[in-house]
Amino acid sequence: MIALPGLLPFSISEPAPGPSPSLRELFKGIGKEIWDVIRTPERRWSAALLVAPGGTGAAMFLLPAVASHYGVGATGVTWINGVGGVLMAFGSHCGTLIPSDWDRRLMYAFAGLLNACVALVLIVANHPSIYLAGTALYLITNGFGWAWFTALTAEVVGLEVRDASTLFTILNSAGSIPLIYMI
Repeated sequence: MIALPGLLPFSISEPAPGPSPSLRELFKGIGKEIWDVIRTPERRWSAALLVAPGGTGAAMFLLPAVASHYGVGATGVTWINGVGGVLMAFGSHCGTLIPSDWDRRLMYAFAGLLNACVALVLIVANHPSIYLAGTALYLITNGFGWAWFTALTAEVVGLEVRDASTLFTILNSAGSIPLIYMI
């Protein structure tokens, strides 16, 4: 009885799909779109900012490993990890409260600077309460940066791109490059 409704879509007749471009033509189109990003100065500098290390949250995965150096036990790490997703969601929400007509490059750079300042506080101080508060602020500013990263990526892609989802995915993946070289 459960499987029968799943067979229903097979009874719907669909028109034959139109001709699709070859793999070579697809890669040629993607290359053209990337070239358009590189060729346009505003989009080029925005794309370069996406691969900058600021705002990547590179230390996020290292913070639980250094908690013992701050005197924070397993319970504290468990709590901060448990609320980490909520803190990043809160930071992302804060990022969306800023008007969208503000310069996205500047806001993403500001978010990265804010995130880096919180990381510096974590480096300087060595106390359990500083670790917990600093990690919470780090996660909030990381979420704030990710919101502006997404906004900047959407701006680089623009409206006139033929295959926007592919370019968005490529730029989103390029945002992982700083994580790799920060490690």
